[in-house]
Amino acid sequence: MKSMAKLMYVGDAMHDRAYGRRPLGYIAAVVATLVLVSSTTASAQVLSIQSSDREVAAFGTSTCLGCGENGEDVIVSNGNSIPSTQLGVFDENVFSLGSSAFQQSTVSPHLISGTGGNLLGGSGSNDGLSSMLVDFTVLQTGLFQLTGEISVNTFNSSDNTAQVILGSSGGDLLNEVVFNNGTISFDESYLLEAGTIYTLDISIEGNDFGLGSEGGWTVNLVPEPSTAVLIGAFGLAVGARRHKRRVM
Repeated sequence: MKSMAKLMYVGDAMHDRAYGRRPLGYIAAVVATLVLVSSTTASAQVLSIQSSDREVAAFGTSTCLGCGENGEDVIVSNGNSIPSTQLGVFDENVFSLGSSAFQQSTVSPHLISGTGGNLLGGSGSNDGLSSMLVDFTVLQTGLFQLTGEISVNTFNSSDNTAQVILGSSGGDLLNEVVFNNGTISFDESYLLEAGTIYTLDISIEGNDFGLGSEGGWTVNLVPEPSTAVLIGAFGLAVGARRHKRRVM
């Protein structure tokens, strides 16, 4: 009986090989490997951040007619600015008499992503800024996807400008500007080379002397799926070599 069972097992294995089927243990190992590559890719470091400068600022000046002790006009102003050179999450809002600005962004070795905007009031002189400037290199040459939008909606005589630039010392890969009114969306793939310092500069900045303006931006820079898989596989290979050295 044992010989017969052994023959049946060998026969089934030969049948599986002949018809391209794999033993369950092999399939489980492949699935486990794919899951590990996926999880490694999700947490893989793809960028080396050289510097990060983010800021939100809002300042407003208004004239209050007859508000003085003797009925004279009074100029009132206030505002605030919050800059940051730290990595990680930047989530800030600032307000003044007639303007505001905000930003929610993340700068990390995994991705650069965020959104920002300003709102300029319709009286007095009001300024609003939301900006992100990041210098970085990629750890491996590959395709990276840059998506987002810049927009401005001006109600009257205002100077409000949104811009996005991605480039290096060799020139700009992307350079778009919206002045006063309009929207530009972008969804581009770029081959970024390891060892080259790239700069991503995106902002909305305005000065209002009329009926007001608002604008904003969104941006997301991540590796293309094919590049992400290669980075994940590379991370697995390095981990496997380190593990082998420890075992030996």
